[in-house]
This record gives sequence, structure tokens and C-alpha cells, in this order.
Amino acid sequence: MDRIESIISSITVNISIIFSSILIMYFNILKRIVNHQPIDLKHFNKMQMTRSTRISSGFIFGISCYLLSINGIQIDAWQKVDTRYLLIYFVMYYASTLSGFVCGLAFMTIKSAVILLHGYPVMSVEFLNNLILTSCTLVIAYICTRNKTMTWRNNLIFLIILFIVRAILIYMYIPFIDNQSWSPNLISYYLITGGLFIIIYTLIKSTIRLINSIITYKLSSQIDNLTSLFNRSALVEHFDALTTRYSYSKEKTTDTLTICILDLDEFKEINDSHGHAIGDQLLAEFTDLMRNYFDTNYLYRFGGDEFVLMFVNGRLETNEVVQHVQKFVENVEQYLFLEKIKPLKLSISVGLVQEPITEEINLQTLLSQSDTALYSAKGNGRNQLVIYEEKKDETN
Repeated sequence: MDRIESIISSITVNISIIFSSILIMYFNILKRIVNHQPIDLKHFNKMQMTRSTRISSGFIFGISCYLLSINGIQIDAWQKVDTRYLLIYFVMYYASTLSGFVCGLAFMTIKSAVILLHGYPVMSVEFLNNLILTSCTLVIAYICTRNKTMTWRNNLIFLIILFIVRAILIYMYIPFIDNQSWSPNLISYYLITGGLFIIIYTLIKSTIRLINSIITYKLSSQIDNLTSLFNRSALVEHFDALTTRYSYSKEKTTDTLTICILDLDEFKEINDSHGHAIGDQLLAEFTDLMRNYFDTNYLYRFGGDEFVLMFVNGRLETNEVVQHVQKFVENVEQYLFLEKIKPLKLSISVGLVQEPITEEINLQTLLSQSDTALYSAKGNGRNQLVIYEEKKDETN
């Protein structure tokens, strides 16, 4: 009875270690989404972790592997279920190849250091087993995860290879084992390992689905249905997140925030003359043109035929941003919209405001100022960019 309770307790500890390390990785991804540049809904599922995130996750998983190795599920005096191999496989499969290799190398480094500190020689069985078995697991996991479209086949292949290796190791140790009950205990090893694999796989899949659902729901509430751009509420949230990140930054920067309001000239007349269906298609094609031109996810449909762009002038100098937007105004004028349906020419007016990013910066003020510049562009004949200035508006 005590043995069964000990095994159940060890299983619970192992599941907790693996599941908590998986959660840390996914919550780090959530943190990145909340605190950094917005991610377009249609591109969310293709999102990958940054290189630094993959490396740091690998180190966290490496520490988890060490904790698993010292909390093995003891079946008898000779056999122990070591679930670090399962974690390495799942890291390779669901995190990234880089995270998997960093995980394995981090674990081997920690384990080897501990073994040497305990006085074991470099060529000891314990030391060589650590290097050889973990290296083999990395290679097997890498091979099995090369094609991720056949998950169950990959999982089955990994388990079969793992079981074969275990049987070979037991066979090699048989001459040194006095207790000949190794056979039923090997079956226990297979059952426990297979059961844990299924449990951990189910937990990971459920976690992924839950987090994806949360993010998809959050993004869906901030997406304009017609254009798939972010909406007004998303603009407010992104602005707050952006300014908050700068206010908490240890290194104060001199970056400038640029906000543009773009308005389609005489769009109401197009709607009245050609119908709302043509108007909607025109808005959708204009959105595609804008999305392809501007290298930013800070694109918003503000309402009707008004759009908002937001830039942090890090990569582009302030004047270059203005020139970039001006060039887009010219491109729109030359572009033929709905060429295969109802060829139409279009122009836009743009109001632009630029402000250094400080703790006092205010979104509503910036929107009001850019709106003032937009009205100046409309009043000056449309099809132009006007930059807001405190004392007067000047056509650019």
C-alpha cells in the first residue's frame, strides 16, 4: 500500500512540474502579446516565439528536467520512470526545435555538474548515462517532430523507441539484478510512462486550445468585420499599452509618436452613385493597399471611411515618416480600384500629428489635433497631407 501511495505521489509531482513549466511558456507568450506590438488576428496562429523567448524557455525546461530526474517514479530498486524524456519531446514538439535543444543541453550541464560535485568520475556509468540517454532523446525527438502534421504517429513512434531502449537497458542490467521480478515491473514502467504521456499530451492540448480561445476572443472583439483592421477600442488599448511600456522603461528614449487620420475623399458620393456593396469592396481594397504599404500592425478603421495609423518613430526618422505617408497619398491617387468590377479612381486626405512620447502624452488630444489637420486638408482642396502645428496648419 505504501509503495502504491509513493508511486501516486511521485506521478502527481511529475505532472505538476511538467504542466507548470508548459504554463510558464504560454503565459510568457500571453505577456508578450499584451505588452508589445499588436498581433493581427489572421496571422495569430502563424505567430512564433522570438529567438530570445525560445532560448529562455529552453533554460526553464532544462531546470524542470533536472527536477524531474531527482523526482523519478520509483518502481523497484532498479527501475525508475524518468519523465524528463517526455518533457524534452514535448518541448521539441510544441515549443520549438531550438527550445528543445537548449532544454537538453541545459539539463545535461546541470546534471553533469551535480554528478561531478558528488565525486563521480567523468567516465562513470551515471555520468555517461546522463549524456548518452539525453542526447539520444534529443535526436529521437527531433526526428519524430520533423513532420508535425501526423501527431499521433509521431507520438507512437517516440513511445515505441523509448520502450525499446528501456528494454535493451534492462536486458543489459539483468546479469547484475538479483531480484528477477524485472519483467512485471517493466510492464509497470510501460503502463506508467504511456499513461503519463497521454495525460500530459491532453493537458498541453487543452491549455493550447484555452489560451488560443482567449486570445482569439480578445482579438475578435477588437477587429473590424469588413476590413479585418483593428477598431477604435483596440486603438485605445494599444495606445495605453504602448505609453505604459515607455513609462516603465528604464532607458528613457526620445522616440516620437506619429498619428495619422486618413479619410477617403468624396466617399459618400461613391456610395450614393454606385451602392453600398461597391463602397464596401472599395474599402476592403483600400485596406489591402494600406496594409501592404505600411510595415506596421498599428492600423485601425476609425469608423465609416476614416482610418488611423500609428507609428513609433524608431526605425524611421520623423521626416521620413511624413515622406512615407505623403508617398502613400500619391500612390492612392494613381491607383485604379475595383479594376475588374467597377474601375474607380480615389484620393485621400490625411491629418498628421507628431509628439514626443512622454508620460503626459494623451490619445484624445492627438486625435483631436490630427482631426484638425485633416479638416485643413479637406478645406484646402483634398488629396493632400497636412501636418498639425500649434499656431497654424500648413499644407505639406
